[in-house]
Amino acid sequence: MSGGVTSMPAHQPASPDCLTITDAPDGLSITIYENAVPPFVEAAMERLYQNLYASVLWLKIMGAAERLHTYVVSEGGLPVTILLFRTNGSRVMVLNNVIQICAAEIGRFSKAIFARFGKVGVISFKTIQTDLTHLDFPYQRFNTSENIVLSLPKSADAYVAALGKNTRKNVRYYLNRVKRCFPTFEYKLLERDKIAEAQVLDILRLKNNRMLGKPYADTREDAETRRILKLVAARGMVGVITIDGKICAGSIGYRVGNHTFGSVLAHDLRYDGYWVGMLCCFLTICESINLGCEEYHFLWGPDDYKFRMLGVQRDLDNVIVYRSPRQVVLNAGVTCTSMATRCSRLARLRLREAGKPGNRLGKAMATLLQWRLKLRERWSFPAK
Repeated sequence: MSGGVTSMPAHQPASPDCLTITDAPDGLSITIYENAVPPFVEAAMERLYQNLYASVLWLKIMGAAERLHTYVVSEGGLPVTILLFRTNGSRVMVLNNVIQICAAEIGRFSKAIFARFGKVGVISFKTIQTDLTHLDFPYQRFNTSENIVLSLPKSADAYVAALGKNTRKNVRYYLNRVKRCFPTFEYKLLERDKIAEAQVLDILRLKNNRMLGKPYADTREDAETRRILKLVAARGMVGVITIDGKICAGSIGYRVGNHTFGSVLAHDLRYDGYWVGMLCCFLTICESINLGCEEYHFLWGPDDYKFRMLGVQRDLDNVIVYRSPRQVVLNAGVTCTSMATRCSRLARLRLREAGKPGNRLGKAMATLLQWRLKLRERWSFPAK
């Protein structure tokens, strides 16, 4: 990367902890803010990524917004890439998750970081989509999770028409049945300040009753509950189905820009025969379409219902970039941890596949072999 310190782009003030580099080949300006997240960054990241897991808000609520550095790529004075990162000794950890970071951007970022921070030997990206197949540095890339995403059509009618025949039939059948059996059935979608804390706690109680098989002792002191309540207050989108005024199914999600992130889906076990959980999911998707949303993120876990609702799997990978082959050896702990993570992921996929009903041994073994080939760790060293 050629170039030197230049004047600051128009969208940010000068700072003694900033370095701006002009990348002549593609006309981009790269700025690194050390120990700072400038005021413009929060809104700019929401505009660029529309992603809860690549936002300043998420880091604040998770208690991870301290000691951050900011990397900004600008074109024509406007940010086109913003990555938040933290340094820890010889390591840099990128904190933008669940977004697409292309190979060119990983390469550009790596060159800038290694040039700016002489002691850094390793850069980590976690749970990102990427097309990375070549880099000028040694790297590991391995699958670690998935995000099931539904690209929303322009209308709810178009969505219903696109559903599979059986799913569409079931939605209509159970919706008519529950309305017929329970005349007080009602669905509502609530956002932010329209959401009552008690509604969120009721949905969490339903979730835990189902998972634990026993009553959930709700406590506002629970760390995860507190985080959910804060997220709901800031970006909440909660769908509730009530019968006789009481919640029998609910979804807790978050809206960032025109993207919706579904976090919790739960229903009362007493209504198992009425498909109320699936109906709540379906109705929430339809309302998201009516609000002009573009994507509905079911997030991780390849549950069958997500695919019946037309979700498509996007693989999420970890990428570890090393300054040099020597750093691969010096950071053997990082390398081994990465390999253990890959093996754990592969084992979970094998168990999930083996647990599917109707699978015969031969089919299972063939599928596992395919997964093994697909998920084997990708190592790359640049050619000399």
